[in-house]
Amino acid sequence: EERLTALATVLRQSKFTLEEVLGAFVRPALALSMADDGGAGFVRVLARAYAEHDQSLRKFLSDNYGHVLKAFSSAIHEHMPNLDKEDLYWRLDFISGALTYAMSEFGVVRRPAGRTEDEHRRHAAREFVRFASAGLRAP
Repeated sequence: EERLTALATVLRQSKFTLEEVLGAFVRPALALSMADDGGAGFVRVLARAYAEHDQSLRKFLSDNYGHVLKAFSSAIHEHMPNLDKEDLYWRLDFISGALTYAMSEFGVVRRPAGRTEDEHRRHAAREFVRFASAGLRAP
């Protein structure tokens, strides 16, 4: 819901950037990964299920959250109409997998001393958006 709300805010602009669309996709996901209300645990379970190829969980996620990915793919396609839809879907799949990895905190980049958790997440979101936009724009 937070992702779709953030996306709707971006799409209300007369012109929007790819980075704004990706930010709406990434920031709520990273915030969930640090939530004290069970969000962080859910993200770790999600990452493990993907790593173990749990088809029932993947079907559950597709059935319940597939509309979110479709909304973002439509917004990206609107911004990048020359990107072939199959290429778009492959790239979004890679981005989603990388984001799940980043959300699970299995990555090697740890929060530097002196940086708050919130600052670390905002920095991670900026870096992830740079990475994802480069991947989408690649020839």
